Amino acid sequence: ELEHELGRIRVERLDQVRSEAEAARAAWRGDLERSRRETADELRRMAPVLLADALRRGWRELADEELEARAMRTFVHRLAELDDGTRAALAAAAASGTVALSTAFEPTPEQREALTAALADTLGVAATIAFERDPLLVAGVALRAGDLRVGWSVGDHVTGLARAWTAATADEANGAARGEAGAA
Repeated sequence: ELEHELGRIRVERLDQVRSEAEAARAAWRGDLERSRRETADELRRMAPVLLADALRRGWRELADEELEARAMRTFVHRLAELDDGTRAALAAAAASGTVALSTAFEPTPEQREALTAALADTLGVAATIAFERDPLLVAGVALRAGDLRVGWSVGDHVTGLARAWTAATADEANGAARGEAGAA
């Protein structure tokens, strides 16, 4: 009887230890996932700032040119390359209302004039332009007319990088969880 009772207690205790171990493993997985999300969020938040700073310094050192000035010229160049359909849609939207031109930095009066002239040349209409600051662009320019948006910015590339980071870290976390489950 004693042996039978000890066997029963041993089985109960092993079940309890397994249950506790599984609960600890589940808590660890939850902590790992939360940590991964927090790290990805922090990267998404800091990557644009760090990347913009590095680009500005590198651009200045290598090309002796301000990143913002180059971003403006790139935007004007891309405006000139718009296809006819996009150009016509933008011109129609601009003719019926205000055009919002967003930059990550405050453009100089000369840059404002150049952008206004480039828009008039590209769209063929004199539009009312509202200049806005949008630090999320990092460097670049975005044009919004009605529901249409065209632009180029480092922020777009950083957003792509953040998405790739999130996907990669999610795959890594899922692989670690699968490996942990396989080991159990």
